Amino acid sequence: ITKQIYFILLIVFLMAIIIISAIKKKWLNRVLKSFFRVIIPNEYKNSWETNSQEFLNDIKTYNIKNYLIIFLITLFSYSFYYLQMYLLAKGCNLNIPFLYLAFSLTVAGLITLLPISVSGIGTRDAALILLFSSFAISTEQVITFSSLIVLTSLFTMIIGIFAWIIKPFRF
Repeated sequence: ITKQIYFILLIVFLMAIIIISAIKKKWLNRVLKSFFRVIIPNEYKNSWETNSQEFLNDIKTYNIKNYLIIFLITLFSYSFYYLQMYLLAKGCNLNIPFLYLAFSLTVAGLITLLPISVSGIGTRDAALILLFSSFAISTEQVITFSSLIVLTSLFTMIIGIFAWIIKPFRF
């Protein structure tokens, strides 16, 4: 499984490089316009073209060095998050390899984006139960782990609320 995860990460990284270089060379803009002309209803086409052009112009303002810095900050943030979740899993007595846990949390995180629950409660549980089933982990352990993920997120949000109260961000 770890070889597959490395392969997926390599593909994502290469796709990001291709997309950034394609935006710089303007051919992606033509491909996206052609693609979205087919799937977007006529009443939304003008607003989409304006917003997409604005988005592409904003992307062009950065150079490769900026993208590398942004990538490294994101990599550090996610590494810290996955390490935190790995230690939380160990605390729940879940014996799951680090890379598989990171992959599972990413999949579960994408599933929690479905607008069918509050804070992903239930959907995250079901996804993790399914993903951890090959490790013979009890449902109770997975739900405990999932609940601790929610509590960790709430704790982070509380810190963010206090930071916002102390120093609000203004546009």
